[in-house]
Amino acid sequence: MNAPASMFGHTLLRVDSAYDSPLLSYAVNYAATIDRTDGGIAYAFKGIFGYYPGYYSILPYYEKVREYAGMDQRDLWEYRLNLTGDEVRRMTLHVLELRDIRSDYYFLDENCSYDLLFLLEAARPTVALTDRHRGFFVSPIDTLRSVLAEGMSDNVVFRPAVARRIRHRAEDMDAAEIVLARSLASGDTAPSAVADGARTPAEKARVLDLASEFTQYRFLKEEIPREAYRKRYLEILSTRSRLGEPPAESRPIAVPPPPESGHLVSRASLSGGAREGRPFVEAAYRPAYHSLEDPAVGFNEGSQIVFSEVAARWYPRDGKFRLQGWDLIDIVSLAPRDALFRPVSWKVQTGLQTREFPDGVEALVYALNPGGGFAWKSSPLGLAWFLAETDLAVSGRYDRSFALALGGSAGIARQAFERWGAIAQVRYVYGVLGDTDAGRRFTGSLKIPFRLSRNQSLVLDGEHTEAPSVHADTVRLSWNAYF
Repeated sequence: MNAPASMFGHTLLRVDSAYDSPLLSYAVNYAATIDRTDGGIAYAFKGIFGYYPGYYSILPYYEKVREYAGMDQRDLWEYRLNLTGDEVRRMTLHVLELRDIRSDYYFLDENCSYDLLFLLEAARPTVALTDRHRGFFVSPIDTLRSVLAEGMSDNVVFRPAVARRIRHRAEDMDAAEIVLARSLASGDTAPSAVADGARTPAEKARVLDLASEFTQYRFLKEEIPREAYRKRYLEILSTRSRLGEPPAESRPIAVPPPPESGHLVSRASLSGGAREGRPFVEAAYRPAYHSLEDPAVGFNEGSQIVFSEVAARWYPRDGKFRLQGWDLIDIVSLAPRDALFRPVSWKVQTGLQTREFPDGVEALVYALNPGGGFAWKSSPLGLAWFLAETDLAVSGRYDRSFALALGGSAGIARQAFERWGAIAQVRYVYGVLGDTDAGRRFTGSLKIPFRLSRNQSLVLDGEHTEAPSVHADTVRLSWNAYF
């Protein structure tokens, strides 16, 4: 789970067939046809402004289950729709009418989820699903909530991703067993070495079961060639079959809160605080989507996408009103590493920021801040990470109009209690090009979020900043409302 689009999720419709297994059903999908040669900036621009064509398609459901549950590590939530046979037939015929018709795909509103609502309205014309969404941003969770509000769903099924099942199985094993299972999946250890080893039959079975699932996962991720996978997988299964019945599950996989239980995606904030003894009032608005200090229920831990958040601040003592910042995009993906999965964590932030200059001057600069590194999760600390970062700031106040710095950040995020949490972070960058002196910068911050309700929260935060001739402390209490 290390792609930003995965946080938004994807929606598709499943049309059941005469077979008992839902995997033999059909999936109705609406998606963009993208140019694989497009880079990240071109991909984002075309997706946001409708330059990709969107098409409806019908394909076997098991292909989508394999793609999302296996390759993308996505959990699947199935909401059974209470459509009649005639309604399903009418919707299916409408899909067939639209299969080869192009429409412009807009990532922010007319997307994979919103355009499926037209099909449900064709199936049941008495519902008003698309009319519920008049803003310029519509997420899959928004469309799901509109379907639930119309009473069109009567059953929910959770399908855990392959990665979740593997991690669940590994939780009941010691470190040596996990390392051995990984070695089997990579081909470094032969299954016969496990069968001939000194472990108990139950321990051997446990290791081989984990190895077989992890081998399948690596093949789905295209980390193992097909022929090598077949040989390795069959050897593991053959050895496992000689050990008898699998051990009973000690506990079922915990079902996480459903996606619709999370907060709404737009946020308005009102804050009061002080900077170097100067009180201020601040107001902010964010169209989407989720940040690390927001209530985590219904969202993936360590994932953040902030889109176009703007903040304005007023200093009543000085009578000054200023644009404090405008985050065009702020993405953080903190994917914890363990003995089996070793993803790279990363971040990218760009937009207008207020920075301090000597003699107490504050000014807006354009900043671009990418980074990459690693994250881990432990019981006492929570989610901990370290990222190497690059910081580019552009402003006429810098010598040569820019400052390029290199450095890094480290942080800890922990949900201490049901409603309380804490996020601590330090960051240091050192100027290497442009205004190298002004590029040097240290910040340390602590945020304590408190969830008031599903769509309200409080955040108390403090920050210390040090730069050449700059030493600034800020404290702030923010009330956040989600809508």
